[in-house]
Amino acid sequence: MKDFDSSRIYQILGDEFKNIYIVDCEDQQIHTFKETLELPGFSSCTSYNDAMNQYIDDRVYDKNRDMLRMALSFNSLFSRLEKTEHFNVHYQSKNNSEVHFMYSHFGRVMEDGRLRQIIIGFANEDLDIRRNTIDMFNNSLPSNVVKRKVLIVEDNEINREILKVTLEDDYDVLEAVNGEEGLNILSQYYKDIGLTDTLVIC
Repeated sequence: MKDFDSSRIYQILGDEFKNIYIVDCEDQQIHTFKETLELPGFSSCTSYNDAMNQYIDDRVYDKNRDMLRMALSFNSLFSRLEKTEHFNVHYQSKNNSEVHFMYSHFGRVMEDGRLRQIIIGFANEDLDIRRNTIDMFNNSLPSNVVKRKVLIVEDNEINREILKVTLEDDYDVLEAVNGEEGLNILSQYYKDIGLTDTLVIC
């Protein structure tokens, strides 16, 4: 395994992630930094695109797959991290018959003004949010039942779209790109649930 600056990695990601991988931007190979749980595809010296596609096929809930493939290809990831220091992606993950709300955090290591390494952390969105079977997510409401409204307040377009696709079968989804817009929408509609990025600023 390559030598990495541990303090720098944890400074970028924090220490809550069970699995941390580093992608060398020159050869696009994955290197394992920390691995508590084995993830399909993610082994050292595997190409990033191969690893991510295998992980998506094996673990990501089917509603999220196409969106994640586009958002998390190496080229998309590299282009985005050239412009921003880090970002999160939220999605549903399946493991056997259980569905988990997951998020991956992507950060960057810059050297001499160039993006050299991509840091990836995997974690549960909330360990208390679980469902016993995938089928529970597939049960739609009867046609004569009015859907409850859900407001998504999220400034990241990809995360907002993933949440929308995940929820729209069972909820009437309202969207806002910032706190001010979200409050305006709430003044017009009754709120059943609000989902918000903790860093959204009004």
